[in-house]
Amino acid sequence: MGKIRVKILAASLLICVIFGLCSCAKFARIDDYRSRPFRCEIEFSVGDRNVCARIYAKGNEEIRMEILSPPSVEGLIICRQGDNKYAEYSGMILDADAFAEIFSYGEVLVPEGEIINKSRVKGIGSVICLTVGKNENAGDYYEIYVNKKSGIPQEIRFGGKSVLVRNFEFLE
Repeated sequence: MGKIRVKILAASLLICVIFGLCSCAKFARIDDYRSRPFRCEIEFSVGDRNVCARIYAKGNEEIRMEILSPPSVEGLIICRQGDNKYAEYSGMILDADAFAEIFSYGEVLVPEGEIINKSRVKGIGSVICLTVGKNENAGDYYEIYVNKKSGIPQEIRFGGKSVLVRNFEFLE
């Protein structure tokens, strides 16, 4: 009878340790991808148009967006370096402010602010939602859905809009 009690006690202790370790590992450390240079492709909708663009970003200081589709604006390049913004199409320099809405979809890849919340995504075990912003209660935030293991963004939601992220790679 004594050996059975010892085995039950050992099994119970092992289960408690396993549950304890699992709860401590609720979220692995997620490296903030925004601090490293990267490139990727994004997909989003403006009105009834689907847009695909290639993004190059070096933190929040330099962002370059090249439109890949639709064909009517294919090749349009919008850049921001520090406080300077410009747009270029077929060798012509254009007013970047005219493309501010389109460029905002590229800028959301490197939103300003701190990670203010981490949460699991119901039904998708491999994804964590990082809430980034200055004031979550005031609606000034972005939801960045990242791969739990790599920390690479997959989707960003902000202000009722959504940006899908594809072919993400770090440049360093």
